[in-house]
Amino acid sequence: MYSKGWLTGRHEALGITVMVAFGVSGCSDEFPSKQPIVHVCSLLTGAEVATILPDHDGGQEGGEETTAEFWARGCDYSAQDHLHSVRLSVSGAFNDDGSNLLKLAFDSAGAGGTKMDVSGVGDEATYWGDSVEAGVTAKAKGYLVSFSALLDPAPSKGVLVSLTNKAIGRLP
Repeated sequence: MYSKGWLTGRHEALGITVMVAFGVSGCSDEFPSKQPIVHVCSLLTGAEVATILPDHDGGQEGGEETTAEFWARGCDYSAQDHLHSVRLSVSGAFNDDGSNLLKLAFDSAGAGGTKMDVSGVGDEATYWGDSVEAGVTAKAKGYLVSFSALLDPAPSKGVLVSLTNKAIGRLP
């Protein structure tokens, strides 16, 4: 139902399939080398998350992954019913291959549903959604940042953009 891996959202398999099928090559400076964020949950306050998930569990660090090319860290907030959740994830690159992987992840965010560019969020951002999940994925300060919600009804694009911007504003 809900992925806790480094590619957030239900489109994880597509991103991985594209990376395996086509590989990654070339250089990209969109994601310069960055050290991992230690506490992703500290990028949003409980009260901020409560604006869309009032009965959340306070957030749990999760979805940590580190490879030779990139790293990913996440914070998962679950409702008491365990059916609704939101996730904030931040990823960074260690080298050019990692940068290219993050670029590919950004480009594949929202595949298969509604997808639109969003201005005023990081360096470049996309709002995406379908009947089950919605989110904002952004390139910001050399990181890939994604904030997604598995809620019924889905929060508005404006709320998702606002929360994503708050998290980006607290990045080092």
